[in-house]
Amino acid sequence: MQEKMKPVMHCVFRGTFVLFLIAWGFPAFASSQENCQFKIPPRQAASTGNHGLFYFVFPRAVNAFYSGCQTMWDEKGHQLIVLTFEQGRVIKFESNYPSDASGKRICRYEHGNLAGNESKDCPDYGRVKDGFRSLPESDEPIIPPERDPRR
Repeated sequence: MQEKMKPVMHCVFRGTFVLFLIAWGFPAFASSQENCQFKIPPRQAASTGNHGLFYFVFPRAVNAFYSGCQTMWDEKGHQLIVLTFEQGRVIKFESNYPSDASGKRICRYEHGNLAGNESKDCPDYGRVKDGFRSLPESDEPIIPPERDPRR
């Protein structure tokens, strides 16, 4: 009888393990990718001002284990820079300035250095490795609603 139960128990165990992975693993993966999908800044995005213009960053900060994206938008809601992190390390820098006719710039990093034949226009790893710094919420500027793309 015990020999007949082994295949059944193996299937039950395997099915339980798959359900566990779906329940715990997939949401963690999905949430790490979620920050890469924002087209406009979410309401929780940090704000800062520079030379009379406003900029927005989400997430506000990244830690040494963060995997996902940190994005900067302008006050019109255009994505300016996207940093992609994998376990706390920047692996990609993407810039897309609407007023720049040359278009999008993509830079990849491996082991803390520019990867391969990346453009000389790419920022050094040291300039992007910690992501964007943001002010504490209490120090953020007051933004007129017509200039605030956060939703």
